[in-house]
Amino acid sequence: MKVINCQTLGDMCEHMLDGEPVFLIRAQDILALEIVEKYYNLADVNKTRNLGRVRSVMKKMQEWRNENRDRVKVPD
Repeated sequence: MKVINCQTLGDMCEHMLDGEPVFLIRAQDILALEIVEKYYNLADVNKTRNLGRVRSVMKKMQEWRNENRDRVKVPD
């Protein structure tokens, strides 16, 4: 089975989006939740319409981390 990492996923997304660069953050990245929270705050200040989706991702990340504390780590 092939290991799928952020670089591989990023390459796949870029291919599907006609070359548009993407940046993926996994819940296991110790920095992830803080970064998504900062994004949420910026989105709120700028009155974007995706606050519900961002809030949902934050909740899912926190739940995953609570159940997988041993897998949360400094990014590779």
